[in-house]
Amino acid sequence: MKLSLSLPLPPALAADLSLLRGTLPGVDWTPQQQLFLCLRPLGQITDGRLLEELDFGLSRLRWSPFSLSLKELLLLEAPARENRNDRLACAIAPQEPLLQLRQRIDRQFRQSILPQSRHRFRPHVTIGQLEPGRRAEAAGWIQKNNLFRSREFVVDRLHLLEHFQSGGEPGFTSLAAYGHDGSFHDTLKESRDSFFSEVPSGRDLD
Repeated sequence: MKLSLSLPLPPALAADLSLLRGTLPGVDWTPQQQLFLCLRPLGQITDGRLLEELDFGLSRLRWSPFSLSLKELLLLEAPARENRNDRLACAIAPQEPLLQLRQRIDRQFRQSILPQSRHRFRPHVTIGQLEPGRRAEAAGWIQKNNLFRSREFVVDRLHLLEHFQSGGEPGFTSLAAYGHDGSFHDTLKESRDSFFSEVPSGRDLD
């Protein structure tokens, strides 16, 4: 499983970002339900012992809830040697509480599970992708929308996400959420319960 410790965006914030969709033609926009802020990539973990150690460590993690918002649009350019698209992203403000939470995570595990990060952590949410040949257009779009700012959201849970490819498109599922106070939330069960509660009585799911 390819895992990460992340913050899926609440529907209200996803709705704020949806105002930008379609304002720059030719962008492969990230679906609203797939918007997330990656706090710590974990890579591929298949060892049950490591998964248990991860669960135990996250259950002992504590922090004071804090508020964030999305502001400042970014163009993250793909390295010339890599055959992939540039990314349109939105930065986080303020960054300090998020950086402190990441440091707490790193100290909690002391690199026993976490892979070494090759890049400086720059918290952001990827909102779309476009071809590298359109950087001038993207720069103009960013300047035009430089006053964008979302409403605030409270960070009081940290999600363990499993990432996958479905029909050639990236996606994720929240396997569990760990509260700031040590509480555990079975998000897979909550998602299933929510789905079945919305199915009309007597409907054949087959």
